[in-house]
Amino acid sequence: MENDKLYRMMVAKMQEIAFVPPQQMGLFTPLYKRIVPVFKEYPLKSLVFLSLAATFIAFIVFGSYLIRLASILQLGAFYP
Repeated sequence: MENDKLYRMMVAKMQEIAFVPPQQMGLFTPLYKRIVPVFKEYPLKSLVFLSLAATFIAFIVFGSYLIRLASILQLGAFYP
């Protein structure tokens, strides 16, 4: 098995893939390193929080137009 060319190529590729350098994002690196583990540990909780925050911000920005858009989308494009 050691002499198999395909095996040697796969081992070399696995070692290449296994080494991932640390992510550097300039000034945002400390923030990135604090936020990413939370997303990895609690993805659903993070998604719920972010969606609620986005909905609240959209309501603040668009106001009643957002409610009107939701009503139009619930009715459908054509009235029966």
